[in-house]
Amino acid sequence: MARTNRKDFLHDETFDLIIINGDFLVGYSDENHLAAHLVLDKGHIRNNTELGCGILKETNGILDQRTRHNILGSLKKDGYNDVKITFNGDEIDIKI
Repeated sequence: MARTNRKDFLHDETFDLIIINGDFLVGYSDENHLAAHLVLDKGHIRNNTELGCGILKETNGILDQRTRHNILGSLKKDGYNDVKITFNGDEIDIKI
């Protein structure tokens, strides 16, 4: 994944903030942003309620063009304009 210049507080795979020596870890946050877009539903991101895909609620785990459209729409609203998404079985590959 290509990095942008976005930096933010980093979190782990369970969305807990990473704290090292009593300080929040700050770094390139594209992977965190992508994870949040995929997992969170619309309305769960307080500063922009239009973001989020809620992919965990997809019916029977089907990844189709509607899923791709939802992901692309959410990412574009957050400023990720050159996004490529491919589905390989039950895996999603997102390149920004």
